[in-house]
Amino acid sequence: MNRFVHSAAIGCASVLGLLLIDLSALAVASLPPPTLSLSANDDTAPTVFRGQPVLLRLGIVNEHLLLNPASTNTQLIAASNTWADAVTVALVGPGGAVSIPMSRVNEPATNLVLTSESAGETGWWIAPAQTGALPPGQYTLHAVLNTTNSLSGWQGVAKSRSVNLTVMDEPGTLSSEQFAAKQLLAADYAASQNNFASAAGHLNQLLATQPDNITARTRIGDLHRASQQLPEALASYQSALATYFTVQSANSHAEPPGALLRKRRQLLTQLVFPAPRYYLPLQAVAVGPNTIALRWTAEMGRNYDIESSVNLQTWSPLQTGLIATNTTQAWLVPATGQKRFFRVIASNPSP
Repeated sequence: MNRFVHSAAIGCASVLGLLLIDLSALAVASLPPPTLSLSANDDTAPTVFRGQPVLLRLGIVNEHLLLNPASTNTQLIAASNTWADAVTVALVGPGGAVSIPMSRVNEPATNLVLTSESAGETGWWIAPAQTGALPPGQYTLHAVLNTTNSLSGWQGVAKSRSVNLTVMDEPGTLSSEQFAAKQLLAADYAASQNNFASAAGHLNQLLATQPDNITARTRIGDLHRASQQLPEALASYQSALATYFTVQSANSHAEPPGALLRKRRQLLTQLVFPAPRYYLPLQAVAVGPNTIALRWTAEMGRNYDIESSVNLQTWSPLQTGLIATNTTQAWLVPATGQKRFFRVIASNPSP
């Protein structure tokens, strides 16, 4: 009798153990699909003039995890090269689906781990030439995440809500708001192509007619900083703050933009306490016929600068202050056919 009870207890423990493991796995697997949030020029129903660029932003979160901050569950989004490869964006016009080239603005890590505190983000540019070729009319955009063929992590299909896009010819006369939006967007697109001179030209055109435009003055500072012209960048940030306080002089309780204050503080710290520069091992991988991905092992939250040279003597910045969001970071560069050298520089980690 004792032997029977002992055996039964062991069998029961084994069954219960298996059951607990299965329930735990089921709890993680039963997380709802991730939520995709798509916008075009930071709007869900924008009007775009033909010949203007369009910046698509995609955010991905798991709302269940966000609403349960104490949860330790995670949701893995994985693909063969980068998780963003599992995302497609569809454009539909009056005549049906429209095929239009888009260039991704970043190179996310291979795997995306969604938690109660973390999310993912990627985006694409639609070039001015592409919008110029679109007939005026109403269009819809939506993003689809498809991981059904993924070998690990969440497997399924998730779709964003549609973005309603109105494409029209640019009117002969723009309002001050339309002119500002046009120049700022053109500057952002030029900067994304590393054409800082063109970006500065658009911003200066805006400031010529709207000298109190704080965003334009801040972006001028960003361009100086990207070109390692740090004193000039600081002067631009100071000018933006001075303009803000002048414009808001009637409101004694107005607070300046937090992002502008952070940029000025970071730059002041960089000027007073310049961080040591560490050169990292770099890997170049062809990701397309005309594109190369520069990859390196990174430390999350650390800043990295990417520079290029044709002679190993004079170096030009491609990107500065890039904050690593994963342990493997990447940056895309065009394969121009010209011999070039690249280096990635890490700043001293924050205390």
